[in-house]
Amino acid sequence: MKNLHRSTRRRWLWATAIAAIIAIVACNKNDDKQAAQLAITTFSPAEAAEGATVVIKGIAFSPDKALNTVKFNGLAAAVSNAAANGTELSVTVPEDATTGKITVTVGDQTVTSTTEFKVNATAPVITTVVPEKGDIGTEVTITGNRFTNTSEVYFGGIKATEVTFVGKTSLKAKLPAGALNGKVKVTAASLEALSAANFWVRPAITGFTAEKAPEGTVIEINGTNFSTVTTENTVYFGTKAATEITEATAIKLKVKVPVDAENDIIKVVVKEQEAVSATKFTLLPTLISFSPASIERGRPLEITGKNFGSAEVWLNGNRLAPYSNTATTIGVTIPNDAVSGKLVIKQSGVDQEFATELRVVNYWKSHDPQMASIIYRQECNFVYNNKLYFAFGYDNASTGSIGFMTQVRSYDPINKVWNHEFDIPATVPLRRVAFSVVKGDKWYFGGGDGPDRRECWVADLTKTGTGAGAYTQLTNLNVGSMYDDAFVLNNEVYLATMLYEKKLYRLDPAANSGKGSWNEVLPLTLPGGLMNSVATINNKAYIQDNQGNFAEFDPAVPSLTSKAGSTYISESGIFAINGVCYNVSNGSLYTYSPGENKWALKAGTPSNDLKIFIINGRVFGMALNGYTWEYIYQ
Repeated sequence: MKNLHRSTRRRWLWATAIAAIIAIVACNKNDDKQAAQLAITTFSPAEAAEGATVVIKGIAFSPDKALNTVKFNGLAAAVSNAAANGTELSVTVPEDATTGKITVTVGDQTVTSTTEFKVNATAPVITTVVPEKGDIGTEVTITGNRFTNTSEVYFGGIKATEVTFVGKTSLKAKLPAGALNGKVKVTAASLEALSAANFWVRPAITGFTAEKAPEGTVIEINGTNFSTVTTENTVYFGTKAATEITEATAIKLKVKVPVDAENDIIKVVVKEQEAVSATKFTLLPTLISFSPASIERGRPLEITGKNFGSAEVWLNGNRLAPYSNTATTIGVTIPNDAVSGKLVIKQSGVDQEFATELRVVNYWKSHDPQMASIIYRQECNFVYNNKLYFAFGYDNASTGSIGFMTQVRSYDPINKVWNHEFDIPATVPLRRVAFSVVKGDKWYFGGGDGPDRRECWVADLTKTGTGAGAYTQLTNLNVGSMYDDAFVLNNEVYLATMLYEKKLYRLDPAANSGKGSWNEVLPLTLPGGLMNSVATINNKAYIQDNQGNFAEFDPAVPSLTSKAGSTYISESGIFAINGVCYNVSNGSLYTYSPGENKWALKAGTPSNDLKIFIINGRVFGMALNGYTWEYIYQ
């Protein structure tokens, strides 16, 4: 029984494999037919004498005339020309041809005409056309046989109005206005003859677009009597020949402006006959790059390209004065009031814009001049959900008297909107100059007001709108906290204290049944009497006191290493962005270089004391009255 099952399964597998092979072969055959389906669509003339030219039109002929086999009722005929696109053959009716259908064979495919070709010994025949090209008005001699004094002559389908009957073997005709490239046709009664080769009318240019362009741009040249074979057209910009014609029809050429094209007329040459444009082409500069991509005000900028002549450089509607100008480079100085924008190169009445924006950096710009309705003093603030929050502290701007704040308000710098977010519940004591930091959706705060203020809290910011279960009191500090700073480093909350004790703590939030514990990490050895601020960079914290002393905290050791201090100190303090530490102090902005261990003046600031906050990688500074600036740093 087991062997029977195996035998049946083998037969099933063989049958499946054979069916798959048959299907694949059938698909390949169908694909071949779809890729190249040979066909005859028309032929003309429908009847002609031996030696006459017949034009066969169709699909998938070979562009190599030798690879097309044509027969008239079974008798092989000579192919004199094959169109490059495979749609037309010029064939000579063979001697002793008889009436019947025409066949064309290409490779292993043969196709037959649907109608018969009729051999008519009385039909006219064209043997030569002299010349084979010319201007309108050129006299053309057509030699053949069986012409009549009523014969008509056509050039590319356009009838000649001046025809002279020399005899039954010769006609003279002047090339008519509007004549087109193509076969010469002679009629005799109801019969006709075609020339073996095309007659080429001098081309004409009627216009081109665009008249001004940089090299590499594809422009369109409009006109008449261009060759439909791209290689039979030669296009010149002045004396410089284009190397790439991407498309060609009888009335339009698409041409790529060549390298070093000249500011001159455009010329098209077809079969040694040329056409020239009525207007000149203007070569515009080629924009390559500018350096540096980000630049400070007052610094030099170099623009590279090609074909700069009288080019001007503009930024945000202002022309930049050049300090150098060559055919390939332009040097300009960035003005002291410049802002970021697209560089525009103006030449020959055309504006060309760089695709990328020039970033003007290291300056403060006015962002939001509106004044806050409530001005906080000695508050604690934090960033959450791309907004700056203000809590606690007091307001004496609107009433003139000190009043501790129960409202927590936010400022959205992106949309420039102030909002009342929630109120501090009565169970949470109000305070000022308290520490404050956010980790995820949790807001940690505490201390403030004096040496006895030791309690700490955590608020769930997803619940503060309702107040229900939003606030949890944590384990108290050992001593009070005032003017101290909390920060998050490596996803842990730290508190740097200095006024009442000089220690660095780390919060263990899970200890004491969720009440947390503050565990001493190391003593703070900075000599100042108050904390100023903390910034974090690359898994390390940088701590500054109110005297400008500066140290690096490495939690991996842990260690506190003294670094170069900053000379100027203010309440604004330090912040970090993109791995760089900044210090805002008394109207100036400084940066710290770890490699050189020193501070350097970077820029001025619009106000002596700014609340610095970072939203979506953007740096904002807010004055005490709510006026906000943005620092453009990159």
